[in-house]
Amino acid sequence: MKKIFLLSIMFLLTCAIASAQELPLADSNTVSMGVLDIQPEYPGGTRAFMEYIVTSMKNVNGRKSGRMLVSFVVEIDGRITNVSIVKGLQRKLDRKVKEVISNSAKWKPGVQNGRLVRVSYQLPVVFKFT
Repeated sequence: MKKIFLLSIMFLLTCAIASAQELPLADSNTVSMGVLDIQPEYPGGTRAFMEYIVTSMKNVNGRKSGRMLVSFVVEIDGRITNVSIVKGLQRKLDRKVKEVISNSAKWKPGVQNGRLVRVSYQLPVVFKFT
């Protein structure tokens, strides 16, 4: 039986700790990650998000090693939506990664100009099967 090793999970930006204060909502447009005052953050930070993905993918086997690219939106209420595979490896892995990201805990939302905003993310995930 092949074992999966999740070699690296990288964000395309660094996450900052969101403020706990009540903030007004921005318009419904989604902003990109680089233009925010405060980046969205998974509960416990980047390391906790990586651990969540690794734990959730532990028993998944695949035939094709490589890098996939996943995109998703962190909503103003912290939910993850619009999960899609930008570059996939194989259907089974693609479906599982999409499911894992979709089912993640609520994030602290992003803030731009003192307002909560929807934030679009792209996340590379690298697999190596032995």
